[in-house]
Amino acid sequence: MSESKEQQLDDDEAPKKGKKGLIIIVLAVVLLGGGGAGLFFSGMLDSLIGKDKKVAEATDGDASSDSEQAADGNGTDAKKEKVPVAFLELPEVVANLQSSTGGSSFIKAKITIEAPSEEIRVQLEKNQPIIMDAINTYVRELRPNDLKGSAGTFLLQEELTMRVNKAIHPNEINKILIEQLLIQ
Repeated sequence: MSESKEQQLDDDEAPKKGKKGLIIIVLAVVLLGGGGAGLFFSGMLDSLIGKDKKVAEATDGDASSDSEQAADGNGTDAKKEKVPVAFLELPEVVANLQSSTGGSSFIKAKITIEAPSEEIRVQLEKNQPIIMDAINTYVRELRPNDLKGSAGTFLLQEELTMRVNKAIHPNEINKILIEQLLIQ
């Protein structure tokens, strides 16, 4: 009887060991697969295996032949050159904000304009009083709630870009850069 009990215990332990081993293997496969997927989607896998260099070399070789083929009938090349941009720092903007509670709030901002060329930057300098007037007029109408979060900052950038573009029409700027923004 003792032999049958020992044999029965051995039989019960064998499936448990097999299940544990299977669970460990499955868990390892899932973890390695997840880690590999994470590296792949983050782009780190390409740099680890040196794929970036191979792709860059392959695209450079193809780009020259493609650019030769991409030339249109006028003899212009479809490949675009990178044009340098110019920056104009504006004087610090300090203005009171509208307040429904009667308390006083103000905004202090350091703004830089990104122009597509040096010629437009020169035009911006000439029209700086008009640009500052447009910016101050808009900012004075804002409420502190209008500037909350990144959405408020984005809205401020878009509105100021539109107003500066109106001031220097028909030319346009690339965008407004807000280097510092303090609302108190």
